[in-house]
Amino acid sequence: MSRSASREGRGAWPTLARALAIPAGALVVLVTGCGYLGDPPGRDINTAFTDVLAPQEAAGDAEVDLSEVAAGEWTTALIICPGASTREIDEALGFEWSDGFDPGSAGFLSAVAFASDTDVIRYYLAGLEDDWYFTFCPTPEGTEEEPLEHAVVRLPRASAEVTFRHSGGRRAESSYWYVPSEELNSLAAKGES
Repeated sequence: MSRSASREGRGAWPTLARALAIPAGALVVLVTGCGYLGDPPGRDINTAFTDVLAPQEAAGDAEVDLSEVAAGEWTTALIICPGASTREIDEALGFEWSDGFDPGSAGFLSAVAFASDTDVIRYYLAGLEDDWYFTFCPTPEGTEEEPLEHAVVRLPRASAEVTFRHSGGRRAESSYWYVPSEELNSLAAKGES
């Protein structure tokens, strides 16, 4: 299978498609008796992050424990930023992710992948064309003082706390959260030691 970008989250589908997909998705959950991608029914990863981040907008920074917002039996989280190669992703995972996505695609902003020892269980993409609320990497228009040292950061589940910073957004009517480069560099250094 090719590295195709299947998105999870806000802004990925037109409104009509969402309206039609909700009843179809509910039917699948009812028939199979399981939640979407291992989460409790009705709570996807986008909703989980929004629930944690939204109340903290005034604080400026928020620490998020990925093990609390991403359900499932994953052991490792990868934060993937622009500039990453599929080789770097596969090396960080310790196996070839044959049905992943192309991190070099136009509009790629960030991704997080949750993996077991042998498989990626799920992943979330944020792109420039989406109406995203959070990204796992420094922002494209960022005023980062420290250069990003690693485009792929590997976090074991036991220490998967990530600090997000709040920004006013790309547009006056929007705001968003991002992970600053100094946080990613610090996480990468901890993972290397």
